[in-house]
Amino acid sequence: MVSSSAATPEEYLRDLPAERAEVLAAVRSMVQEHLPAGYEEGMLYGMISWHVPLELYRDTYNKRPLSYAGLAAQKNYTSLHLMALHAGGPLGEAQLRERWSAA
Repeated sequence: MVSSSAATPEEYLRDLPAERAEVLAAVRSMVQEHLPAGYEEGMLYGMISWHVPLELYRDTYNKRPLSYAGLAAQKNYTSLHLMALHAGGPLGEAQLRERWSAA
């Protein structure tokens, strides 16, 4: 997997060839337009990331923000990584469906 050392999403896009930067900028814009309130954009794991800020949730297994979505330009493709529910965790699928319906 290709990983970037860019410090900001803007720097990440500037480091890409123009054609690839244009594609990622369009996807980034779409994600930002539809992202629920409360998530923060930044760089995690060498890609553009939208995550739960540590100020809101510090108790993570690796002391890094919880990632909600990530956007990366790989060697031969563009990848949009989305958070997946870990059914074995404390919030299983049944609880998620129940709370989603209630919301």
